[in-house]
Amino acid sequence: MRYKTLIAAALLLIFAISNAQAVTMKVDITNATKGEKMASYPFTVKVITMDSAYRLKKTETLEFKTGPDGVYENTIDVKTGTAVKVEVNYRGTSYSSQLRAVKTGMEKLSFSLPVYNITDRQENIAVTERHITLVPKNDNVIEVYESITIENSGNSTYVGKFNDELEVTQALYIPMPLGYALKGLYGIPTTGISTLSGGIVSKNDIKPGIHEATLFYHVSSDTGFFDFSLFSQKEAPEIKYISLYFPKDDTWKINTSGLKPAGEETMKNRTFSAWKGTADSVLRIKVYSPAYEGTISRWAISITLIFGVLLTVMYLCRAPIKLWHLKREKKRLESVLSGLNNTDGDNEVRGEYQSFARIIRGRLKEIEQKV
Repeated sequence: MRYKTLIAAALLLIFAISNAQAVTMKVDITNATKGEKMASYPFTVKVITMDSAYRLKKTETLEFKTGPDGVYENTIDVKTGTAVKVEVNYRGTSYSSQLRAVKTGMEKLSFSLPVYNITDRQENIAVTERHITLVPKNDNVIEVYESITIENSGNSTYVGKFNDELEVTQALYIPMPLGYALKGLYGIPTTGISTLSGGIVSKNDIKPGIHEATLFYHVSSDTGFFDFSLFSQKEAPEIKYISLYFPKDDTWKINTSGLKPAGEETMKNRTFSAWKGTADSVLRIKVYSPAYEGTISRWAISITLIFGVLLTVMYLCRAPIKLWHLKREKKRLESVLSGLNNTDGDNEVRGEYQSFARIIRGRLKEIEQKV
């Protein structure tokens, strides 16, 4: 039994050795903001094991340092079928290369990784495009799929700044409709995300270049009225272009301000009506389902009927109501006149109140004639 165990261990060792190969790795790290090589700077190499379906199973981390010229070049032993990527942390921001698979017979792996200085100036940050697709699930729920293009046109990594109003460090603010329920966010690390009532705040640094993010959420409504209006903030980057898509359906109604009809487009064998344009600080998008139209009609009919009944009752009862008001006024005037009468018992008003008493008696005479 002991010999069998030793033989099995030897076979496994031979297999592991035969499955490993020496690969020359070259890593070039450059400060792209300054255009300078990063001399004697530490970095890590992650060797990732994958299964046949390219799912990550195990990660091995190796630590190295660049040479005086900002370049590392040496031979490492890695297994065929694994994948390798380079990671470096510079001024609090992590940078990583693309994942490269190690294939049989591969002799060299080269990585050129740029890093950047940091800045809190926002003028180079913009949301260049935002595509919004609304898909009704039923009359009371709409699913929303979005793709957002974020661009940092500068040569420094934007780290954001503290938002006094929201009390959070903000690198990116994405306006969202009120009542949204976020189901998925991809392209932005979720560890630095805060979901607020009117938007999503990202604290993640924005590196130079173009970045894509996708969102999936839904909005519910008990009445069938959906308000997808977007309200930007003063500290948020501008949104340069917006496109809105909704399945072609005559039973739903959409009102937008700032976007213009742009015909129809076919996506996944389904026809969508399109609206496109630029966005200001406020973009109003209101959607009405068939259920909302029915509710409005019933309310309108009910209010009209009630209003008509009230007008009819008031018209039929106009004479009794007027008589009641006249009798009430007569009683009040008689009370006032009684208070002005002379206390000598002759029921005459003397002094400065005589003219006022004559006016009251005249009004009482008019009321008696009408009654």
